[in-house]
Amino acid sequence: MSHSKLKDLFYSQSSLGAYQSCQLKFRRRYLEGLFWPGTWGLDQQGREQLEQGRLFHLLAQRYFAIGSNPIEGVEVKEPESSWIKDLMQLLPLSKGNLYLPEQELRLRKGSLRLLAKYDLLVFTPQGRVLIYDWKTTAGVPKKEYFAKHLQTLVYRYVLCSAGEACSPFGRVSPEDVTMMYWNPQYPTHLEPLPYSDRQFSRDGQLLEELVNSIETRDFENFLATTDLKRCSHCEYAPICLGERTSQAEIDEEDLELELNWEEIESAIF
Repeated sequence: MSHSKLKDLFYSQSSLGAYQSCQLKFRRRYLEGLFWPGTWGLDQQGREQLEQGRLFHLLAQRYFAIGSNPIEGVEVKEPESSWIKDLMQLLPLSKGNLYLPEQELRLRKGSLRLLAKYDLLVFTPQGRVLIYDWKTTAGVPKKEYFAKHLQTLVYRYVLCSAGEACSPFGRVSPEDVTMMYWNPQYPTHLEPLPYSDRQFSRDGQLLEELVNSIETRDFENFLATTDLKRCSHCEYAPICLGERTSQAEIDEEDLELELNWEEIESAIF
């Protein structure tokens, strides 16, 4: 099988993360086209966490898109109701800011093709750009972990390379960018991750090397990880090992939805 399926692929942090985690997992998903529903392999608690995360992302998008309380006049269950209230307290709307929820940017730079879908971009009158990403699974976001996380690398690099498409200031300078992860289960915890020209240059080189590694690898050489702990949470374990996973992991991309508010309100509220 050739890599023809990759010629139009814009690499997201999830696809690049799959490759880093297990090359064979990447091959099964992106070359062989084996996809499972987002809820496959999740127990009841995992399904509930996934739905809570989806609803929170939807409510957050609505808050910044319509500029008002998204749950006013409707009944929203806990914990989502408290989560959105904490978000509104954390980020009260300011007339001077430009808010872009669920903003997607695509970068084509030579052979490098990247995709980033941001939970929220905030452009301030001072020319600062803030990236917010919502995390709703258990565990407080740790600065030292996310500072090196592939998502941080991809999101900041793409914004500075392709942000002109949505920025009111034109090109986005790395020195003006800060990324923050926020988990509503820990509403007071927020640690900024600033950016720099040096990091931007380094990230570009790393991403080009990573994508080149994928696109020049022979099909048979997409090898399985040797870390069996990763296999225990992988949806492809029944194919590779002949056994079901203990509990699949929630993928960030499972939280991305096309919004139809009439359907959402009748189904959830």
